[in-house]
Amino acid sequence: MVDQIPAQAYPLRPEPAQGESLRSYCQRFFSANGHEIPDHVLHALTSVRSEEAHDDGLDVLQAIFGPGRINPILLSERGITIAVLRSLPNAWCSWPATPRRCEKCIREGLPHLLLNDLPLSRICQKHGSRLANACTTCNRPTSRLQLGRRRLCECGQSSTESDRRALPWERWMTDTLSRLMRSAVDLSDFYRAMAWARLLREAVRVDASAGEWLSPSRVAKVSATAPGRWEAVLLMQSAPRLAKRIVRLLRRLRRRDPRLLMCLDEGEQFIALGKLLDEMPSMHTSGSSITEAVTDALGQIRLGSAGLSSVCFHPSLTPSMRAPQLEMFRRWWQRLRRQLMPCDIAAELRRPLKAMHVENCQSREGARLVATILNKLWNAALAKRSTGRFVALQSRWQPPLQLVSEADTLEALGAALILLPDEELAYVGALIDADLCRA
Repeated sequence: MVDQIPAQAYPLRPEPAQGESLRSYCQRFFSANGHEIPDHVLHALTSVRSEEAHDDGLDVLQAIFGPGRINPILLSERGITIAVLRSLPNAWCSWPATPRRCEKCIREGLPHLLLNDLPLSRICQKHGSRLANACTTCNRPTSRLQLGRRRLCECGQSSTESDRRALPWERWMTDTLSRLMRSAVDLSDFYRAMAWARLLREAVRVDASAGEWLSPSRVAKVSATAPGRWEAVLLMQSAPRLAKRIVRLLRRLRRRDPRLLMCLDEGEQFIALGKLLDEMPSMHTSGSSITEAVTDALGQIRLGSAGLSSVCFHPSLTPSMRAPQLEMFRRWWQRLRRQLMPCDIAAELRRPLKAMHVENCQSREGARLVATILNKLWNAALAKRSTGRFVALQSRWQPPLQLVSEADTLEALGAALILLPDEELAYVGALIDADLCRA
């Protein structure tokens, strides 16, 4: 019986093609020797992808094909299974139930590639045609046993070729997967990036008034949906273009917010987006990386003060738009700070500060209070309010000496304020409110 035939008994022993899938090689091997794939080999092909029966299936395949031929393919498929399909428990991130085929590859007698069956792979890299896993005539799914046959379907048709042309974003996904496979890079980075972009889209698409998008059930529902055109188009851009796209997303979330400064952890959608930006993947795309793009995007809008990493300018305020406003604030603040009476040295030593090191002193509430104070002062400067009207601030608050002597810009003022206790920040905000109401 063919089940008992050892490896040396097969006269024709084709070599595996580069990137060929395991099932495709088995089909070619047995077809070249005039056999159908035996049932125990079919069972072994399934077993090698499981943890429990992996060793049993491996022994069967090595006995027939020889370790030198079968091990490279096994290692490739098993590496992808462990790194990607088991680390990302998404419905779309799994092996397809039926193989995706290219009709032109079949006509030319080319082997079926592992790349074709990877999640999100849609295009034949050699011919640029769309892959299909069902007959275009009767829509019957193709079988894995039909990988090496020209007639693919029981209806008598041999065409799975789609009339629809491949789109650039579909080709980008396949090319990226192929490049990562050739360079032996962990493919899970690519799939995590696509899943990250899928959640990013949901963060800016769902109405924040619903308040449900951050719930675990909502995230699970979104994660179960396969990424597509929007996610691919977002990630296929270079780092500078991707950074601009992220800034536009932030601008869209805050288009109705009149504040000049805000915190990344305010608002349901902004909190969600801020968490996504903090948890960004490091997948490299087209020579650049998402990390670089997100860092660039946040760098364009962050206040820049030490200890205020969550405070940012309104995304609609470009650097060129902010420059004249910040200069106006600088001149206005210089006049106001000269009218403030700093505390003496003894009082300065008794003042309770949050921490000696700036990186340890930021709190969510403190950052929010600082952003509120800076917004009030900045708006007063833009409105050209007289500094002499801030009577309560000048008479009832003794700021630290460093704030009065060195904090000459908005960023420096924010860095000095974040060192103060939250109670004092709330008190300063109340004094400013009283002066603004009086004015």
